[in-house]
Amino acid sequence: MDDSEGFTVEEKKTPNSIEVSSYGVYHRNKKIWPTLKPFVNGFLAGQLTLLGCYGAYWSAKLTLYVAEEAHDHRNAAKIRTALHAVRKNLPHWKLFQATYATAQFGSFDILTKKVEAANGGLRLTLYQEACCGLISGGIAGSFYYPFASLRASSSQSAETQINYRNLFASLSHKTRSEGLFALWKGSGFYVSRQMVMNMGLLTSYSRSVGYFSESVGLTKFQAQLGAGIVSAFFAAACGCPWPHIAAIKRMIQADGGRKHSHRDALYCIWQVFRPGGQFKIYSEIFKSFLRFTPYYVMQWLNLEDVRALVEEKGL
Repeated sequence: MDDSEGFTVEEKKTPNSIEVSSYGVYHRNKKIWPTLKPFVNGFLAGQLTLLGCYGAYWSAKLTLYVAEEAHDHRNAAKIRTALHAVRKNLPHWKLFQATYATAQFGSFDILTKKVEAANGGLRLTLYQEACCGLISGGIAGSFYYPFASLRASSSQSAETQINYRNLFASLSHKTRSEGLFALWKGSGFYVSRQMVMNMGLLTSYSRSVGYFSESVGLTKFQAQLGAGIVSAFFAAACGCPWPHIAAIKRMIQADGGRKHSHRDALYCIWQVFRPGGQFKIYSEIFKSFLRFTPYYVMQWLNLEDVRALVEEKGL
């Protein structure tokens, strides 16, 4: 009797222990996946956007070769060279874009959810969302800069480039010769530009989607398309001043015979606003807007499609 009762109790404990164990594994997975999901969404959106834009760009370039050089017997050689460049650069660009988009969208989503939880479920203010965009841009720019600088060095002359056999060989070579932090040497200007561009891009999108869908009454796709165009405009507007600021900074540094010291800021302002000077900060905003719009619109649409697919699969 006692043995049978003991056996019965033991039989009841075993399923319970298995149940608790499996629940613990499930609970841990349930905690991990929501954290990883924004980064996975950003990775997939970046890859899809890159393949679309890269393929369209090189198709247009090859078509231009054919149109302009049809009378030239070297046309076939040029097309082969272009195709070789596509094959050589696509893996690197895929890695660059995967790194940037993953850090960009993943960190922004995590930050906005943390701030929303701190607000008690209330929507983020414009200031809070802008701060999240700045931080997200800083994270993405910091991750992306080593790849961008190595790619820039690979396009220089043979005397100045750093053993560019492939990306990882260049990373390891530069780390061994100059140290780990040399990968981020001179990254301040690039990262700061990415911060303000991402602030304009990410902050304007969600608010534009809400405005177009609720106030204007557009469909979901139309609202996303319009919000993508608006976010591309703000990204261009925030990013346009930085090349001109860099040009003024280089001009000051090249002027070795003059000591600007504490008047550097005033000198920069004078160079910007003086008659006929550098007050063309926003003269190229339309050109930048046209250049950014196709890429960012495609990126936002891909991200929304990936999010919808993930939700549809119940992940």
